[in-house]
Amino acid sequence: MMNEENNDNKSLQVNGTPAEKFLSENIQNLSDSARDELVKFAMEERIKTNEQVKRDELKTVNANNNFDRHIAALNSVENRGAKNVSHIKTDFEIPNGHMRLDSHTSHCYVATATYQNIDHPNCIILRDYRDRFLRKSFWGRVFIFIYYSVGKYLAFLPEHSNKVRLVSQKLIDKIVDRIIDYHYSDYR
Repeated sequence: MMNEENNDNKSLQVNGTPAEKFLSENIQNLSDSARDELVKFAMEERIKTNEQVKRDELKTVNANNNFDRHIAALNSVENRGAKNVSHIKTDFEIPNGHMRLDSHTSHCYVATATYQNIDHPNCIILRDYRDRFLRKSFWGRVFIFIYYSVGKYLAFLPEHSNKVRLVSQKLIDKIVDRIIDYHYSDYR
């Protein structure tokens, strides 16, 4: 009787998938010492996995906090009415490596007026595209110079007209989709 209970405790619950049935059948054929070693190994791996999950969760929380601090620093500079372009860099660890946020406080006038939010995802993508790609080429810098010369005036229309804002939003959405497809397709 005692022997049957031990065998019942050592048998695995099988949920029905072919892989689970295969494992269950083959584990039952192992010797007690081999089964004990396998269980010990599985427990150690589970502990390692749980520890890694906890480390990744902590990195994620820290990354979110660093991102929030980065945005708050940008907003603080913007709210003080800084006339010059300020440059803010934030390096932090994320679960699968490191990340650097490299932002300039000058914003996309038309996109910000269109979405009425400087932190709208499309505004962030446009600023990153400007900083990461446009600033690196001569014609990109020319475009940035011209845009910042006339952008304030162009932003007046979507800022004061709902119809123009909707048209502008559709146009900017298409531009951002193109930018993402061409420059950020690895992140999708």
